[in-house]
Amino acid sequence: MMRMLDYFVTESSEHQREYAPCFIHQGEAVIDDFLIPIDENRRRCKAIIASWQQEERNVLGEGARNKFEVAPLSDNWGWDKRSGQFWNLRILETKRAQGFN
Repeated sequence: MMRMLDYFVTESSEHQREYAPCFIHQGEAVIDDFLIPIDENRRRCKAIIASWQQEERNVLGEGARNKFEVAPLSDNWGWDKRSGQFWNLRILETKRAQGFN
């Protein structure tokens, strides 16, 4: 398929097997010979989640979660409650410029 399309997929070897399933090898010997990282994605995800949790502790402080409050978002945003899509359509229909501030 890659020869016919004249493109070669340049993804990681983990994703490459989706495009070339004939190259998927079976067996522990091949895994050991080529040092194939089994569960590498899972390991990376765990590391990313751990870094997020550490960042949260850095920002909020240890045990300060109950003291941290998030201001509620306004559903008005300083204009009436109609959506941005409404205003876009209104501008197109009336051919008038519309200010949003």
